[in-house]
Amino acid sequence: MDSELMKTRAKRYQFLSTLYRDEIPIELITAMQRPEFQEGLNEAVTGCGFIDLMSGAKRMTEFLQSGPPEELYQQLRFDYADLFLNAGPNPVFPYESAIRSGEPVVMQESVFDLRKYFRKAGVHKNPDYKDLEEHIAVQMELLRYLLDQRNDELYLDFFKNRYCKWVPAFCDQLMASAPAENSFYQGLAAFT
Repeated sequence: MDSELMKTRAKRYQFLSTLYRDEIPIELITAMQRPEFQEGLNEAVTGCGFIDLMSGAKRMTEFLQSGPPEELYQQLRFDYADLFLNAGPNPVFPYESAIRSGEPVVMQESVFDLRKYFRKAGVHKNPDYKDLEEHIAVQMELLRYLLDQRNDELYLDFFKNRYCKWVPAFCDQLMASAPAENSFYQGLAAFT
């Protein structure tokens, strides 16, 4: 795999992991509102051939331009809780077990297979991160790590046989559940 492509993908996974991990900090919202960030984000996907990726970046930047950081921070906090913390009418569970089984239950059989990938990579979930290893943010961090370590074989295996088996369905659910008046999480779903 091309080393520049691997670096770009690793940065993208790290960025996405940050956005899914928890409520987006106001400092990050402020940084993402800077023109150089938004231009770089849109420039990075322009002409890539992936319509979802391009439209996702566009939706996210449009949302980031829609108001002051404090206002957007409050809106994104509420949306995060509604979507991912089961506080709203249409929650989306960012866990592999819940998406693959169609039931809002975590730590199912698939987690044991997932842990095999962590062992093969020689890593474990950071104990400071209080969520489960089947959370989308943790799996994105594993993909980033594998790319950074140039472990192409394990990266491709994990990407094809784990990540791609549930993340598209998760993104479809997020797209359908995200509030229409807030295009950020719809954009994030498309960008993922």
